[in-house]
Amino acid sequence: MTAIFLALALASSGTMSMRTTLDARAFSNGTDPGFSRFRSSTGRWGYDWEYFEVEGNRFLAYADHHDGSFIYRWNGEKFEYLQFLAQRGGRTFKFFEADGNAYLAFANILSDSALCR
Repeated sequence: MTAIFLALALASSGTMSMRTTLDARAFSNGTDPGFSRFRSSTGRWGYDWEYFEVEGNRFLAYADHHDGSFIYRWNGEKFEYLQFLAQRGGRTFKFFEADGNAYLAFANILSDSALCR
């Protein structure tokens, strides 16, 4: 069976002290036709989740404007923390391949953006 994932990043429209809960929910292909909670992350200004695969490894990148941006790696059961990218200003990630190489572009509106390889 193949699992289908839906990830939501919620940006707060309130003050910086307001904290929202960001949920990624996994679809169950069994008898339950709905989404069930798979992973939760707390953040204030979540903007983007980006799923990508490199050489059979699965990754999930999360961009948050206020609380930092991270990359998680799938360990066979869950996504676990792999790398921190920026304290503030995270806006979006975009994965792409060119000339046989894998790249992850990271946009940051408060400091330098990055192209990771």
